[in-house]
Amino acid sequence: YKFSNYPSVIIKKIFSNVYLSTFSKIQNEPKRMFKYFDKTMTYIYICMSPILFTIYVLSESLIHYMGENWLPMIPIFKVLLIIAIFTPLHTLNLTVLKSQGKGNYFLFIEVVKKLLLLIVIFSTFRFGIMGLVVGQVFAVFIEYFINSWYANKFFMIKWHYQLKLILINFFPVILVITIFELLLKPNNSLIFIFMYLFTGWSMYCLWIFSKKSIEIKELLLLINKRFA
Repeated sequence: YKFSNYPSVIIKKIFSNVYLSTFSKIQNEPKRMFKYFDKTMTYIYICMSPILFTIYVLSESLIHYMGENWLPMIPIFKVLLIIAIFTPLHTLNLTVLKSQGKGNYFLFIEVVKKLLLLIVIFSTFRFGIMGLVVGQVFAVFIEYFINSWYANKFFMIKWHYQLKLILINFFPVILVITIFELLLKPNNSLIFIFMYLFTGWSMYCLWIFSKKSIEIKELLLLINKRFA
């Protein structure tokens, strides 16, 4: 779980303080709030989708390297990557609430999350580890709809708009994964892994530069300023 969530945690740590300070400054300007939310989500998922895709492709090789005792973890790990996709989005929605001083709503959401976790554990533990993991995926989706409902209530940031932004950035890698997993016979050979990664990254770059060229330029400028 920690390994699958590691990229999300790193990105969350990098952006969280920036989120809070910027959202606090523009808390009385809904249009700017929406625009900044949109830009931030786009930047995050432009970075996230190729990273998670690479981890997905290399997951079997990495787990094989850990030893045969870990092999049953492969399908579990791949399901956990779905949870990792939504981690930054949860953080962003909750940061918007915190920046507005909505501490009571934030507390309510945290209590609901803990209750959901307990319900998932008691409902799915009888189905083993995979049952718990799949249950956690459902819990993450419910949490997302709760978080996004509040974001829509206060700032008109609709839940389906947020999902659309995620799908736009993940579409090329999802397409490549579907093709390679369903139409080809996956294996751990270096040639297959290289083809998998090369196809995915090529499709991703073509798609993103055609759809998000302005955002890519802005992101590169931000990175250059940060590390210059």
